Amino acid sequence: MTNKIILTTIVDNDTTRGLHSNSLDRFKLSSDWAKLNIKDSVLMPITSAHALDMYIDGFILHQIGTVGGPDWWSGFNKVNYTDDKKHLNVVEMLPAKLMKKLRNKTAMVHYDQSLEGFPLITNYDNYYDSFYKYFKLFGLPPKQFIYTTCNLIEEETHSKYCSEHNIPEEERMIVIAINFFAAATADPLFFGSTSDSITVAEHIQYKKTNDITLYNCLNRVTRQHRIALSAMLNYYNLIDGYKISQNIYPKHFAKEIRMYQFQNHPAFDTANVTNIYSKLPLVLDTDQFHINKAQHFFKDLYLETYINVITETFFSEYNGDNGNSMFFSEKIYKPMRARQPFILVGAPGSIKALQTEGFKTFDKWFDESYSNIKDDTDRLEAVCKLLVELNKKTKTE
Repeated sequence: MTNKIILTTIVDNDTTRGLHSNSLDRFKLSSDWAKLNIKDSVLMPITSAHALDMYIDGFILHQIGTVGGPDWWSGFNKVNYTDDKKHLNVVEMLPAKLMKKLRNKTAMVHYDQSLEGFPLITNYDNYYDSFYKYFKLFGLPPKQFIYTTCNLIEEETHSKYCSEHNIPEEERMIVIAINFFAAATADPLFFGSTSDSITVAEHIQYKKTNDITLYNCLNRVTRQHRIALSAMLNYYNLIDGYKISQNIYPKHFAKEIRMYQFQNHPAFDTANVTNIYSKLPLVLDTDQFHINKAQHFFKDLYLETYINVITETFFSEYNGDNGNSMFFSEKIYKPMRARQPFILVGAPGSIKALQTEGFKTFDKWFDESYSNIKDDTDRLEAVCKLLVELNKKTKTE
């Protein structure tokens, strides 16, 4: 056995049809973290089966980059697939030779979901049950498996699960919750050249000499909470003359908005919904709502507005996750890069979670209690009422 760590990665992606997609890969190449940070590692972009067939001497770290949530990539929940293929789950799919090395503790497997915040326990599924069931079935030491995620609560959830199921520390898989986008966006080049950042002095100078709009709110992927927010903003007369992007609603929301997580509100009734629907799409930087602009930095937008209203990926509990997910994407770090105050339209307790991560927010200047409101409709309304109050301030204020 050499001191080399052989990094293998999955390249033969498992493409399938699902309930909400005609064709989508379950897996992708993993991140470059291991390649960049493990000393004396050798990257081999081949399957672990090929590496083992070549009898390569060394410790193998096999990385599996995941696509979407665990209901899709894990293979534990077969009802999500609508084709006739037999899709093995992420434990039973491992080659026999790799399983042997796992048992000998000369290999590890890394499930890389570090770009997503989907929880492994919801009201409908408990994927830890499935992982540990298959570890036992194949006689695999759970400690040889690493799971990385951008869900900041996952380590706590896993620890609680293990305690409830009497799984000792030495027999647990390794779960690592990573604030991936905080790390990635700290790189000056993540959003483009360093000249794209904005200084406080630039803000003050620009805002002294130009007409400034209260807020900006960029929405690309159509999500239910973004539909509900734009309707609520329209109800509070916060659409016309403000800087917000929003694609046209799905047709079933053309006259009224009825979603299980939102209680009835005048903003979701016919008069208001018909009015906002007639204004859509709302376009700012581009009308290509289907293109991911995660690394695009719209500098002028920050100069021309006072407040950034961020609609995070998760707003309601994901699949009834009972508060088991807290995820911050690149969206929250854009206004930080722009040095602009923000209002976070995210899961309950998001502001407190940011503060726990070490970030300072803006409770010194405006009321951030909106973030603690559990009810989704009430939380949206509190955001809109806060904007109404901020809109009353003079430029000097």
